[in-house]
Amino acid sequence: MLIEFANVLWLKVARGDLDDYEAEQIIVQFQSLQELIEIIPARRMLVDAYRTARVHNYSAYDAAFLALAEGFGISFLTADRKLYQKAKILSSRPVLLCDWETVLR
Repeated sequence: MLIEFANVLWLKVARGDLDDYEAEQIIVQFQSLQELIEIIPARRMLVDAYRTARVHNYSAYDAAFLALAEGFGISFLTADRKLYQKAKILSSRPVLLCDWETVLR
């Protein structure tokens, strides 16, 4: 799923929301956190992701992230406002990235 992270940054640069330098700085910051982040193999959430995608008409990518958060009982963090609205139906803990700092306080 790390490639999805890079894809989001690429899209933000393509849309003009970030420039190349900002995107690369985010990647550097992310890489500095990798000791704190556990990478979960997709096969562990494959069935739950499929079921969520099928029942709620989500993309498999979006459903996988939601299934992962639900499986661990943690907040579902997204920068995608449409996905955030959809996630509120299934999760009691979706968080919009722009609100993340408020959640940490």
